Amino acid sequence: MDAFIEPFVQDALLNTPEELDEKEARSSGDTTWLHSVARFTRDRQVIRDQIVNLLLAGRDTTAGTLSFLFKELSAHPNVYSKLRQEILEKLGSHGAPTYEDLKQMSYLQRCINETLRLYPSVPYNVRLALKDTRLPRGGGVDGLSPIGVKKDNVIGYAPIYLHRNPAQYPPVSADSPPAAEFSPERWETWIPRPWQYIPFNGGPRTCIGVGSSFIELVSSKADKPLQQQFALTEIGYTTVRILQRFGRLEKYWGIGDDMVKSEIVLSPAHGVKQHDGAVGHRYGDDIEDRWCKVPAVQNELSTLTGWKFAFDAVYAYLSPVQQRPLLRIIPRPGLLLAIYYGSVAGKYGRKPVLLLFSTGMLLSLAWIMLVCWLDGRVPVRLIWLSSLFIFIGGGHRVAKAMLFTIVSDTVDASHRTRYMSFLSSIPHIATLITPPLSAIFMRINIWLPFEAAMVALALTFLLILAMPESSKMETPDNDDAVVPHRDSGPPTEDHRPLLPTVDSEFIPPAHTPFPPKPSAWYTEIAHLLRIPTLRFCFTVFFIAPIALVAKGFVYQHASESFGWEMSTTTWLRVSQAIGASLVTLFALPTLNALLRRRGLRAQQLDLGVLRGSLLIGAAGFAVLWQAKVSWVLVLAFFICGLSEAIQPTNQGLATSLITKEYNARLFTTVAALETVGKLTGGPFQSVLFSIGRREGHGSLGVNFLASSGIFASLFVLALVVRVKR
Repeated sequence: MDAFIEPFVQDALLNTPEELDEKEARSSGDTTWLHSVARFTRDRQVIRDQIVNLLLAGRDTTAGTLSFLFKELSAHPNVYSKLRQEILEKLGSHGAPTYEDLKQMSYLQRCINETLRLYPSVPYNVRLALKDTRLPRGGGVDGLSPIGVKKDNVIGYAPIYLHRNPAQYPPVSADSPPAAEFSPERWETWIPRPWQYIPFNGGPRTCIGVGSSFIELVSSKADKPLQQQFALTEIGYTTVRILQRFGRLEKYWGIGDDMVKSEIVLSPAHGVKQHDGAVGHRYGDDIEDRWCKVPAVQNELSTLTGWKFAFDAVYAYLSPVQQRPLLRIIPRPGLLLAIYYGSVAGKYGRKPVLLLFSTGMLLSLAWIMLVCWLDGRVPVRLIWLSSLFIFIGGGHRVAKAMLFTIVSDTVDASHRTRYMSFLSSIPHIATLITPPLSAIFMRINIWLPFEAAMVALALTFLLILAMPESSKMETPDNDDAVVPHRDSGPPTEDHRPLLPTVDSEFIPPAHTPFPPKPSAWYTEIAHLLRIPTLRFCFTVFFIAPIALVAKGFVYQHASESFGWEMSTTTWLRVSQAIGASLVTLFALPTLNALLRRRGLRAQQLDLGVLRGSLLIGAAGFAVLWQAKVSWVLVLAFFICGLSEAIQPTNQGLATSLITKEYNARLFTTVAALETVGKLTGGPFQSVLFSIGRREGHGSLGVNFLASSGIFASLFVLALVVRVKR
């Protein structure tokens, strides 16, 4: 501080007292308060102390009063609403307040006065007697008689006790609340007597940053100079701008957070921190993790998490324009994209859909970067609009469907599940690799992870351009396929269903052939749904995502109920990713190869592994629900990761029942079912996860129990499914 102040001291002493007197006489306008101090004294230490006094008076008092004001507003939502209503009626939600506007906001002035009454900026002060004198009270047995004060005696006094002394106020009534209570309405009827309200002291030693109290600013007919009301103007302006932006202020005080401390000025002992509606860490370590564990924040976070799944799942429907084939990718609102992109993939190939997907993801990421770059100038929730770019290409679900379609196009049924398992392992391996990479990138530059993602998406675009079109490649058809070629006419005995049921219930009559090529998407899906085993597969594709949405709430559960910091929840991601990688990259392919050597058919293997995975999923979520210590929580999430074999085995089972021509339609239908499942599961899991949350108590985790029940039900259903041996 001395290094900062010294140049100002030096500047003040450059002029002699005579030169300063001459400047003052000329009233040239180039003299300052510091020059006036230099006229009074040439002592460098005195000038330095005066500068420090001014800096403290102009900064800490304002910050402290604002802190206490918002602390009390958070505890009195009715006061906050009334004050915000006054501000909006006067200025709207964006108008910048002028000095005149602040003077006319009577309730704002009462709120600031009440804050200063309870929390005066200088709660304790002293005065030195310059001569023998007396005080009007303090002597005698009752303390009401005058008392003498000798010269050079130091007298201490405490405005904070004076302001809270019930004897200074009328008896408690509806119009006169207790002295220790925060109530701006008391200023409607209570007018303090001289020296009864002294938040900035009084007399010749009144705080120069304020001049007079804010109530004098309102009641005086003569306008005070703006510089005399500097601190109060700052407080009023800042309060107005904050309340214009935020519709409510919620309180969360821990033990001891209502304590105050007094050094030079009064301030909250542990500070007062405010967080905006973004929910979470906006400025890194500047916000303590414990402030994010408020029930209101946690409810909002679970709502945002649940609806994020929903927003990402809601796509537009691209209806074909029949006149010109090239216009069949024009977007029109309505249903889900996945169904339409199945038609596009069947007619134009898999590559065009993947290229559209890469384009949409590039634009989506660019939008997110734009909103982050405009931080503070636009609402952060505009990031949600990035989901609109998923209209182009259908999003990651359609892209994943195309990748699995390519595997089905190019790999025969006996090895298909193995390769689908390898493909399923890639996101889990990425989960293990990307967090440390992102952390390293963010330490270098906050924008570096975004830039790396943009480069990766651009390279993906080039890779898709270079790869061949799989729909034109020749591969042998499935020996066990139930659905024949589109142009093969009615089904024969070789195309009977694999379940031990009455064939006529599921096989269309001889005069109703399978749809010739080309056919409407709903006709193809209707014929696929006639196969009992496929109906079971579709049920799993739809119901399982509803249960799996619960995994998105595990990190919040660990933070809220186990006291983990959000950064620590990385261990949960790692444990789940390790379990998923083990089963999809090693266990499932190895098991597939071993059992194939023993003559087990692909459908038998897929159904058996699917049953086991469903049972593991039910067990994993049950353990999650009952976890009472951290290591059990980590173990439970690892078990949930082992259930990731559900998707590749169910896909392998489904593709073994159809011929190549139906691959694209199957996987885009699967994408649509998973989308509807996520759309349903997001809000459903959010509601369940909020059950039991109250002040001092986290969620009961009912959504984990529900997910366990869903997987258990699917397991029972899988037990009655039979395939050809």
